[in-house]
Amino acid sequence: MNADPTHLPQILPTKPAPSAATRRDRAQGRLVWLLLGLTLVPALAGMVRLFSLATGVSLLPGSERFFAAPVPVTIHIIGSLLFLGGGAFQFVDALRRRYPRWHKMGGRVFVGAGLASALSGLWMNQFYALPAHDGVALYLMRLAFGAGMAALLLAGLVRAMQRRFPAHRGHMLRSYAIGMGAGTQVLTTIPLAMLGLADEPGPRAVAMGAGWIINLLVVELILRRHQRRPAPVGAMA
Repeated sequence: MNADPTHLPQILPTKPAPSAATRRDRAQGRLVWLLLGLTLVPALAGMVRLFSLATGVSLLPGSERFFAAPVPVTIHIIGSLLFLGGGAFQFVDALRRRYPRWHKMGGRVFVGAGLASALSGLWMNQFYALPAHDGVALYLMRLAFGAGMAALLLAGLVRAMQRRFPAHRGHMLRSYAIGMGAGTQVLTTIPLAMLGLADEPGPRAVAMGAGWIINLLVVELILRRHQRRPAPVGAMA
């Protein structure tokens, strides 16, 4: 007599499907690695430039213009490294839920490093001699995006103090998108090098501006998706 297969006991346990929160946490974990990968080239360039400032040996084109006043560029590089590297972990929901105190302490470093990066970048844009391939359009864009990054960081800090966490999250994400422009610009300027247009001010300004705009568009898409789902219990921003 054949046994009814529907009444046979389960021999192997079935693995439950991951929840939506688990899938979201895994996706955010992959995003962290992507962001760290985007910062790799600017981080290496920054460390080489710090070495040049310490030794007086120019290893990158244009480093000589920093030798007379090394403090602003040093602040900019260190602030950017802390802002972009540490900031990648500030937006992971699982870390904020499990370690809220870490998120608050890391947030203070994030804001301080971001302001140091933005304000020193504005000083550099205004007072260092601009390279020949950086025209007026790129000067104005750096002025606008640098000021915008600083303003968003301060607005995000105020929103956190007011416990308006959705607005806080939005401001911080947008400021990070501007800071991460240095990473995306590595990709947007590759076609210029391939076409022999890397030293042309007009195409360079378009490629550099595209890096900032792409990042901000991605952030707006993320924020729209986040608004359409309920916030997880205990999430801060």
